[in-house]
Amino acid sequence: MTDNAASHLRTDSPSLRFIPLGGVGTFGMNCATLEWGREFVVVDAGIKIPQGNFPGVDLFLPDFTYILENRHRLKGIVVTHGHDDHIGALPFLLDKVDVPVYGTAFALALIRERLLNGSESGKKPDLRQILFGSPFKVGEALVEAVPVDHSIPDSASLIFRTPAGVVVHTGDFRIPGGVPGPALEPLRAAGKEGVDLLVCDSTNADNPGVAPSESEVARTLDDRFRQAPGRVFLVTFASHIMRISAAIGAAKASGRKVILQGKRIVRNFEIASRLGYLQVPEGVLSSPESVSPEEEAGAVYILTGSQGEPFSALSRIARGEHSGIGVRRGDTVIFSSRMIPGNELAVGLMIDSLFRMGATVYYKDPPRVHVSGHGYAGEILSMIDLTAPRHLVPVHGDFRNLMACAGLAEAGGMGPDSIHILDPGEVLQICGEEATRPGNVPSGRILVDGEMMIGLADPVLGQRRRMAREGVVVVAFSPPVPGTKLKEPVVHSLGVGVGSQGEELDLEAAAEIRRVLVEENAEKASEEDLEEHLRLAVRKVYRKALDKRPTVLTVVLRP
Repeated sequence: MTDNAASHLRTDSPSLRFIPLGGVGTFGMNCATLEWGREFVVVDAGIKIPQGNFPGVDLFLPDFTYILENRHRLKGIVVTHGHDDHIGALPFLLDKVDVPVYGTAFALALIRERLLNGSESGKKPDLRQILFGSPFKVGEALVEAVPVDHSIPDSASLIFRTPAGVVVHTGDFRIPGGVPGPALEPLRAAGKEGVDLLVCDSTNADNPGVAPSESEVARTLDDRFRQAPGRVFLVTFASHIMRISAAIGAAKASGRKVILQGKRIVRNFEIASRLGYLQVPEGVLSSPESVSPEEEAGAVYILTGSQGEPFSALSRIARGEHSGIGVRRGDTVIFSSRMIPGNELAVGLMIDSLFRMGATVYYKDPPRVHVSGHGYAGEILSMIDLTAPRHLVPVHGDFRNLMACAGLAEAGGMGPDSIHILDPGEVLQICGEEATRPGNVPSGRILVDGEMMIGLADPVLGQRRRMAREGVVVVAFSPPVPGTKLKEPVVHSLGVGVGSQGEELDLEAAAEIRRVLVEENAEKASEEDLEEHLRLAVRKVYRKALDKRPTVLTVVLRP
């Protein structure tokens, strides 16, 4: 731990400790530890898709240092549901720890897919299914999963009854209409027992009232499918099985065939069908290979790519690069998903391309093409009222979302000393009525690039940014040898000059290298000093002409 937090925390004391390692102050990387005495569990282990200037980086992981340093006390990993921002980091964590993973049926099916080829260490993961209404033991804690409404099947709120107190982790949730139904009675019962800590989804805390109903989207799809003159492309998240089911129903009602596009949407469709979450009417589903030309002219394509992912089916269609599908005049494209902050540029360019191709594109309300799977302010207040917690930690949101959730709790009667907005790695310790913050544990983001994992401070990231901004120049030269003719140096620049200008500057740089080798006692200089001298001389050429300071790589050619 940092800040001497280890010396402040007694792991044998009867206290609760909650430590978010991600998912606070940012969306994604949801991961936290919940501790009592000498035991702890990990709740969720998610990823975040990079946004901004992170060239070559595929995804972010939470920093698992604290978990790994204390793996001897770790009793298990419990997941709330199967979205990537909650389970995507499990393959990386399970390579390092050997503990059971607890989750509902759909979440475990998605986890198995991620672990299909086994971890690098060859370990077989211990996946244990959670059944709603059947509490289970993890160490000395009794854990109960409560079904909640969200945009993926089998989502759960979790009740942890530990020797040090009761904790409710809402997971991602919504309460349709804002009125808790019978399924949430276990949460009410926990509230009557006494909930020491509520860890609460804050995503839509700044939206007043309650979230619109999923049935409104189903009506929109039914209307648009009936009215569309040509094909319909429905773009949604691959895990939104309820939305996919609604689209299939609307396609059946309007006499259209359904074609699935994209590996993940096909995979999730198969899993949901196998587990009974999808019932597809006979004769509706088709494929590009089996659909007739007449049926294809009015088909419904369900596909991914709502965030402008460059290799998604929709992005390739919008660029005209898909081998079998193109958008044409008369087609309708419906973005039945929210635009994740940071993806606006990529999504906007894709929408423009689809309009240029002649499609009618629906990408925002009205009509109601999407509703959130996260509860609004009224639903969060209902959750707080239901569980009556002594302490609350807002999670799953940017800082403004956490602040909004805290404001709701205070407006609902909780004292400000009972509401705790935490930074990643910050320790909240609850002992009886008292809550303290004794320090911090290691936290942050680990960057994944293919098979390589790097930290934010790693020089390679700065090097990539500089090369992207300034360009690269490769210089190949032979050191001068007394009594022999100097060999011509070769210069090649990438990402620096444009067209003939770049070629002329490369020739000018080569002339500057010849001058240095001939005029500045290059024969007497060490090879290291000579390379540095040449790098400075070459960089000066491009700086003077373009105000660029490219990375210069030297290659020494030997006889």
